Amino acid sequence: MRIRVCCLQSDGSDPSKDLPPLGPRPRGIRAMAGLGFLVLAVWLAHWPLSILAAWFGISHLVAAATGYRGCPEMGAIASLVLRRRVSTVCKPWERFDQWLESGHA
Repeated sequence: MRIRVCCLQSDGSDPSKDLPPLGPRPRGIRAMAGLGFLVLAVWLAHWPLSILAAWFGISHLVAAATGYRGCPEMGAIASLVLRRRVSTVCKPWERFDQWLESGHA
């Protein structure tokens, strides 16, 4: 059995093309995650880990600003640069977004 957490859609399909951009609550969570990763990047003393944390932080902030659905660290910045949606799948974020958008939080 193969488990995929974050991945690019290799078959060319876009699982979220019929979905609207993220709403305000999921965007706020993405923004908080991005800020948390940036704080972690500043706090880390070892440059490889701080660069990774900075990438996660920036990509989550871009996802929050653009309403990007999917895996922020893989597709949000690419979508912004290419000016088209780069489709990714991130099951943990999908589940969390559905929970937030249903009003349970």
